[in-house]
Amino acid sequence: MSRYTSFEEMLDAAGPANVNPDSPREQQLANIRRIYGPEKEGLGVLAIEIELLQPATA
Repeated sequence: MSRYTSFEEMLDAAGPANVNPDSPREQQLANIRRIYGPEKEGLGVLAIEIELLQPATA
C-alpha cells in the first residue's frame, strides 16, 4: 500500500499504464475525480497493488 497527497501524484508514481493500460493518464484522472470529488481527494490517496499469484482453475 502506498499513500499520496493527490490522484495526480499517485498516477505519476505508479505510472498510468500500471493503473489502467487502456486509458490515457488525463482520462484516468478525470474518471477518478468524477467518482471521488475534491473533498475526498483532500483526505489523501491510498493505492493498493493486487497481484494474481496463480491462475484460477476450473
